[in-house]
Amino acid sequence: MFHCVSNYPTQPQEAMLWMIPKLKNELGVRIGFSDHTLGIEVPVKAAALGAEVIEKHFTTDKTLPGPDHAIAADPAELRALVEALRGVVPGSLPAPPEEAIAARPDAAKKPVMRRGVYAARDIKMGETVTLDMLALVRPEVTPLEKLPKIVGKPASRDFTARDAVTP
Repeated sequence: MFHCVSNYPTQPQEAMLWMIPKLKNELGVRIGFSDHTLGIEVPVKAAALGAEVIEKHFTTDKTLPGPDHAIAADPAELRALVEALRGVVPGSLPAPPEEAIAARPDAAKKPVMRRGVYAARDIKMGETVTLDMLALVRPEVTPLEKLPKIVGKPASRDFTARDAVTP
């Protein structure tokens, strides 16, 4: 699962990196970071907080048209990012205290940008739901935070493929 804030560019203080250890602990899955910040500092911190995969937009020319090129890493930045990541000890930064957790900076984009929990195939009421029965797609109807109440539990009703799955 990838943690991502969908602002272009995302300001470093808006990256919500505290979500990485939180998602890892609560969901028990591998966590990546989809980066929309400028530079390499934030993805390096994400790795130090436990992100196992970093997604960074790449461009050969930051002046090309489109929203991604201006925030993307050019060849020199990508090289620097890879070198910096090689020196990171995963999980070496502690998670920030609960009082540091703020509201999502991309809240207005939430209905469109965040992924929700959907049935990847038909699921019968009472059938034990597993991760392979689910798809995480847009838009968010059932938030990903509900996964622990869905996975490993009996389906609350019949779901057809592409239905939003609820606990």
